[in-house]
Amino acid sequence: MPNLLPTSADLLPFLPEVAIICAIILVLLIPILSPRKNILAVAVMTTLGFTAAFLLTIYTRNIAVGSPAAYFGNLLLLDPFAWAVKLIMLFFTLIVMALWFTDSHDKFLSRGQAGDAPEFFTLLLSATLGLLLMVQTTNLLMIFLAIEMASLPSYVLAGFRKAHRVGAEAAMKYVLFGAASAAVMLYGMSLLYGLFGTLDLHQISLLLADPEWIHRLTGSSGIVLALGIAGLFIGVGFKIAMVPVHFWCPDVFEGASIDVTTFLSVTSKAAGLAMMMRILVTLTSAPHTSVTTLHYLAVAMLIIGTVTCFWGNLAAYPQNNIKRLLAWSSVAHAGYMLIGMSALVLTQASSNENLLSSPAAEALLFYLFMYLFMNAGAFVTAAAIAQRLTGPTDAGMSIGMNSLPPDQLPKNFTGEDIRNYANLGRRAPILAACMLVFLLSLVGIPLTIGFATKIKLFSLLFAAGPIGYFGVAAIGINTVIGAFYYFRIIRQMYLTESDAPRIIEIAPVTIVAMLLVIPNILFFLGYEWINAGAHMHAELLTAPAPVAVETPAAPAAPPTPAAMEQ
Repeated sequence: MPNLLPTSADLLPFLPEVAIICAIILVLLIPILSPRKNILAVAVMTTLGFTAAFLLTIYTRNIAVGSPAAYFGNLLLLDPFAWAVKLIMLFFTLIVMALWFTDSHDKFLSRGQAGDAPEFFTLLLSATLGLLLMVQTTNLLMIFLAIEMASLPSYVLAGFRKAHRVGAEAAMKYVLFGAASAAVMLYGMSLLYGLFGTLDLHQISLLLADPEWIHRLTGSSGIVLALGIAGLFIGVGFKIAMVPVHFWCPDVFEGASIDVTTFLSVTSKAAGLAMMMRILVTLTSAPHTSVTTLHYLAVAMLIIGTVTCFWGNLAAYPQNNIKRLLAWSSVAHAGYMLIGMSALVLTQASSNENLLSSPAAEALLFYLFMYLFMNAGAFVTAAAIAQRLTGPTDAGMSIGMNSLPPDQLPKNFTGEDIRNYANLGRRAPILAACMLVFLLSLVGIPLTIGFATKIKLFSLLFAAGPIGYFGVAAIGINTVIGAFYYFRIIRQMYLTESDAPRIIEIAPVTIVAMLLVIPNILFFLGYEWINAGAHMHAELLTAPAPVAVETPAAPAAPPTPAAMEQ
């Protein structure tokens, strides 16, 4: 009888995931071993879990780069691309924990939710585990399980503030959109399985490259294939907030607490985009793949990406809530990265044995790494400004006096309205300067890392030919459109007068924001170093060990008129 339990060699590449699972168990045990309201003990254990996972990811680099392979019957894999995305996401979770300690800690206490801390951090760890698995699979079943493992805890996190009506409404919308997207994705997967008889995307790609198979994919079989791929992309696109499954994003970002919003803004999109990249690479990497199929996919990604960034930028114009505006901004940036993916099937990729090195994957890694610091900095600074405006009763580890005593603040005042940023350049010069740097990065102004990401995308798209030129035009136009609402915030901070007194800025969360300014400038100067790292890890495993599946018969060709007459 075969041994169904994994060996130590099987578990070694996935030590970061094992560390996350151990952290979940320990977080749930802490209330049993100590007073339930020991909120700091739970938070510290979660931070240690993320730190251990981050360090173990660094440790597994030699496995990912030296011997990339598939494990557990091709359900999971580890290659340089997956390793790099995991490292980015786990580093970002440490920034989220820094934000929690400096801003959300006291809010938990003021809301009377200290006893709910174990559940909160268990959900945060579980969502991270699902996101890590998303970037390491090409199996349809595992894709569905990983997305749901990441989504279900996120639904609860979005509405974790029990008495917050906007948060409860946002969580309900998140659940409904997630359920609909999951249903469509599962239906698409069932169509693909019925058509090809396998759940492995690599096996599907080999059949799609078979000329006889393609010749017979006519009529209803071709429609089934198109519907199956569309359903799969809709499910993955939900995590990216890709049009048309993006409507949950602004509501959830506004309704959730700032730490949850920050977590979702990068990790969810990073995992979704990495999964989309892996699916596209796998489906188009087989030898003799039809050129027509490649161009259809390129045009589809270009159209979806263009619509997504136009929608995100135009919808950001009327927003007054900073979190809602940054939500639409994140939708637009997802569109930029989707446009970059359209070049995946048109640019020259080099193959080394079972690894494929793609310029599009390199650009995605570069963009995700830079976007981490741009977006995290904007959200942390928004949290710091809100904390300094709302007073000690709603401020994490606050120090000093604020603009108004808590009893004189307007009802439901959150400090998240952009109109409250008036004359912030004088009232809070440090925080205003931090926000200025992050907004300029998000626009893509020279001397910031945002400019480096735009240059990287443009160089990729120019190499893709005529279709890439449309992508360059779309990103250029949207950069100009996006500059208007980013500069609207800058104008409010520096050119709008206000009689409100100066804000005391000295607080731990301000220090976190200031630290995030450094990479936004420094990494532009170290562009070549980041670019070399992205190039080194832009390799995806395309030919894992063959799965023992029975190749289904190709769809029957339609009968000829002569045969029908007989």
